[in-house]
Amino acid sequence: MPFRVLLHRDGASMFLLLNGGDVLAGRSLSLVCMGPRPTGNAEVKYKMEVKKRNDPGALVLWSSGAAPFVRRLKDFQARGFLFVPSSYWDSSDSVSVTVHLTDGW
Repeated sequence: MPFRVLLHRDGASMFLLLNGGDVLAGRSLSLVCMGPRPTGNAEVKYKMEVKKRNDPGALVLWSSGAAPFVRRLKDFQARGFLFVPSSYWDSSDSVSVTVHLTDGW
């Protein structure tokens, strides 16, 4: 899947978790916000965690940063991403991803 839609609990804000297949021996995951912006144009910071399914001993991968706001996805160019090795993806081509939003909400 090239992306997964995530809705904020406020019911109005939409985020996209982008699954880039453009990294050798793995994939890149990025988070963008499609809007609306929080009050006062505050940054929306996040922490993303990835766990390998069915392997409690595996390392938890994580990244954090500010989610960029985009109007059109085709205009987006990632400045940062979380690299997830191919070995983390299970036979159904999925991983467990948790996104925590912080400031701005």
